[in-house]
Amino acid sequence: MTDLEVRFHQEWLGLIQPSEGLVVSIPVLVDAQCMARQAPAVQQGLLDLCPIVDPETEERAIRDLPEFLAAMLGLTSDLFHSGEALPADLSLYVPEGRQTLVPTLALRKRDAVQPAEGGALSEAETPASRAGSGYLMLVLDLPDGLPLDKAETVTGSWDYPPAAKFDRLLRYVRVPIGLLTNRREVRLIYAPHGESSGSLTFRIDEMAAVGGRPILDAFVMLLSVRRFFSVAREHQLPALLADSRRRQANVTNELAEQVFQALDILLHGFEAAAERDGSVLLEEAARAEDDHLYGGLLTVLLRLVVLLYAEDKGMLPVEHPLYQEHLSVFGLFEQLQRDAGLHPDSMARRFGAWDRLVALFRAVYAGVHHADLHLPPRRGELFDPDAYPFLEGWSSGGSSPFDDERRAAVRVPSVDDGTLYEVLRKLVFLGGQRLSYSSLEVEQIGSVYERLMGYHVQRVFQPAACLRPDRVWLTAEEVLKQPASRRAKWLQEATGLAKAQAEKLAAAVQAAASPEEVLAALETVRVRNTTRARPGQLVIQPGEERRRTSSHYTPKSLTAPIVRRTLEPLLAAMGRSRRPS
Repeated sequence: MTDLEVRFHQEWLGLIQPSEGLVVSIPVLVDAQCMARQAPAVQQGLLDLCPIVDPETEERAIRDLPEFLAAMLGLTSDLFHSGEALPADLSLYVPEGRQTLVPTLALRKRDAVQPAEGGALSEAETPASRAGSGYLMLVLDLPDGLPLDKAETVTGSWDYPPAAKFDRLLRYVRVPIGLLTNRREVRLIYAPHGESSGSLTFRIDEMAAVGGRPILDAFVMLLSVRRFFSVAREHQLPALLADSRRRQANVTNELAEQVFQALDILLHGFEAAAERDGSVLLEEAARAEDDHLYGGLLTVLLRLVVLLYAEDKGMLPVEHPLYQEHLSVFGLFEQLQRDAGLHPDSMARRFGAWDRLVALFRAVYAGVHHADLHLPPRRGELFDPDAYPFLEGWSSGGSSPFDDERRAAVRVPSVDDGTLYEVLRKLVFLGGQRLSYSSLEVEQIGSVYERLMGYHVQRVFQPAACLRPDRVWLTAEEVLKQPASRRAKWLQEATGLAKAQAEKLAAAVQAAASPEEVLAALETVRVRNTTRARPGQLVIQPGEERRRTSSHYTPKSLTAPIVRRTLEPLLAAMGRSRRPS
């Protein structure tokens, strides 16, 4: 993976933001060596094919779609079925909208064998899915300038957004790749059966601009005839899109690891705030039963993950200016990102981000009704302010200080903006690429919680090192008090190291002449990016159960066959007339 290729894909993906869901991932594109820059003549060709249609705004639009596809992408008309050549089953009648959805064009598979008439259908098949099996991509051409994401009745009586209509058609006929255009923009939609949809929107004006060359490069790279038919099958567009989804399980594990790192950063941020504020609330939480301190910090991270997911899915009023400016998690991160660029050396002395997050948590729990901003109260345990009061700066034992007098006496912990910026950066970016929460499945969000179970916050009283793979903090004294004859076995049990590694570490410890040399030996297998804990510092330590059982994310490729095997006999017994209850 070369830096040049990574930067190429980061650039065009950044320019077409916001994208929706996961369509392609940078590692998959780099592995397939997809980087391709187009000659200046290609952009001139775009200008010729897309004349200015509005002299005031100088907005351009595609003059003729088949001509555009052939000239820009090499997708000539002989590669498509259209009109009467389209199978009747490649359409969908929507009863609730009284509209029949039909694609404009259907890109044929070169090696497709059309199914014979008749024959038994499997439980997973429908006539539409059989019809769709002969096609790589459907194209829907809308009236010029018709918004893709606003409800309309121009294309039919169903008052629904064109993008949502097309998504439903793609899923029904089991053709996961769609190209939707209103002549002003072209949207690549990926809607694999049983998974969430993703899309990338290429705007004609942006591709025609001088600074839009990277977008045009990507457009041709992804959608040209070469990408469908003239490269190795594993590098063709359907394979790139599918492989990007398969790697999503790895994304889940990587996200869980970064959430853990964010948890450690947040702990140190609260520790510094308690020292700065002269507050005893953190110490009270550390002494409380049921891992109260760890539970509170973990709750903050889970709240943020859920909110990022909800904002990316449009489940919160992210378009409302008041929410965007004063409450949004993504909005806060962008503000902190700007601040870090302008004031990189003073982020640890800037404050206000934590107060804003506390306000957001309260708003989600209690609801907001201000002018035309309406956020219904969610309640529930996750955002309950009474669950972990130290997060908001008040002591346990009483109810949440909603009344004005008690609220005025509360001092929210002074967690600095630098801490919150680093925490959010761990949640928003993954491998240098902005993470699309909307493309994550709900069970993947749950797996992040699974990864963080079984840990505790405890104080170390001597210098300690954090050892991989189980993130166990050990002091020199703990190691030295073990008999030399069983030290290797103890290290293996305590840290999760392989037997050979534990024996090698035990030998290095045996040769050490002082506690400092013991720590130096331990740090040869320390967790990457961790530093030595100072005496009296709070650390996150795995409990005994965590060390014994561990946990991991189970991908859908393993769970789906189990669910299918379990449900198929029940569905078969219900017959074809089954209806959801």
